[in-house]
Amino acid sequence: MPGYLDTVERRLAELTAQGVDRSAGPTVVREPSRHGDRDHRHDEPARPRRSWWSGPGGGPRRRRNREALVVVPALLVAVIVVVGLLALGLGAHHNATPTSSSTTHQPAQHRRQSSSASASATSTAPALSATAPASATAPRHVSAPAGPVPPGFGPESFTAVSPTTWWLLGSAPCSSPPCTSILRTDNAGHSFVGTPAPRTTAVSRLRYANAADGFAFGSQLWVTHDGGATWHQVRLGGAVTEVATANGFAYALVRYGHRGLGRLERSPLGRDTWTTLPAAGSAYAGLWAHGQDVLVGSGAGKQLAVSHNAGVTFAAHGSPSSLPCDFEEPSSSVVWAHCATGTESATWRSSDSGAHFHAVAGPQPGLPNSALFAAASGSTAVVGATTLQRTTDAGVHFAPVAGIGAVTAWQYLGFTDASHGVAVGYVGSPTPANERLYYTSDGGATYRLVSTG
Repeated sequence: MPGYLDTVERRLAELTAQGVDRSAGPTVVREPSRHGDRDHRHDEPARPRRSWWSGPGGGPRRRRNREALVVVPALLVAVIVVVGLLALGLGAHHNATPTSSSTTHQPAQHRRQSSSASASATSTAPALSATAPASATAPRHVSAPAGPVPPGFGPESFTAVSPTTWWLLGSAPCSSPPCTSILRTDNAGHSFVGTPAPRTTAVSRLRYANAADGFAFGSQLWVTHDGGATWHQVRLGGAVTEVATANGFAYALVRYGHRGLGRLERSPLGRDTWTTLPAAGSAYAGLWAHGQDVLVGSGAGKQLAVSHNAGVTFAAHGSPSSLPCDFEEPSSSVVWAHCATGTESATWRSSDSGAHFHAVAGPQPGLPNSALFAAASGSTAVVGATTLQRTTDAGVHFAPVAGIGAVTAWQYLGFTDASHGVAVGYVGSPTPANERLYYTSDGGATYRLVSTG
């Protein structure tokens, strides 16, 4: 009975989220975009600035009064359904698993993944395809907007589609909050231009898939399909904690419910047609996508779900830690896992697509859970909390990284390819004015300070 009650409680959370945000598919809310310091209506509360590691909170924010009209009937329907299930369940066995909610009309059954290491069970959603529509992979030419860089800009999140073309999401002082800002460079950081940003404080991270399709996310998801000229909000029924793009698809990890329930969603690029990937199970953290491969932590962090067909099916493997992990697959079959452990973070590496992991010795002394990690290749990676250390032999040895000043905490760490990457960190207190951007072109051996002004 306790397990059944947990299922009913989870279903109640799903029905509530579905009633609030997804009763008629994804709700698209269009609002003015910000470019520079303009006078626009603003009514979003200020958001706490979050690190790349922690991400936004697990549950949806409280809705406005106009949305409460949807919440009440959704809750009534959910309560009626749950009461009926309880009544029927008093004298029956319950082997059925709950159905997943979807942003399109393509519901599919969840199958619970085995928690044992290297489990081979998979599940399939017949409506899903491993191939994106031709329109999602065809080149699209957009006229990217360019304006002045707002004075005092502080970078918070980085994304790139090539070694030379990047975007930075952050904020800058302005007279008409919210002051969310986005910069773009087409010459590897030698100069920047300002581009419009979503008029909200509810986004803290940014991902671009190509020159046209971008995603700003946090407790809300905002999308552009015209290179940032305009942005619109897409509601997926919860906070979007991670976004990854690959091979014509965008993937979003959505958290909802008071127990941190999560699911993995997918949409073709250029569209707002999001569909749940039920075979990923209860997606939790550590989303990674490259080509046809998709990796995500599942089952409250106890499993690594691995797909080799764009999320249509997943195999469940044991996760090296029961706490959140950052999974990265920089080369075929090699998966790095950097995980919190409770007192310190630790690093593991797999050479068989995540089926088995072995612990990496790691820097000494140990690093806190707040440490960030980025893999440049199957053998080269950088990790650190204040200083950065680098390995080139798959974690056997680590050496200090050159060119980094006195950083108090890292905000972002990542690579665009095996040679190029960036690091964003605070020099002093965690305020936008103290954020610094560092760039590497030698696989993390050295970094140089980049000025966005």
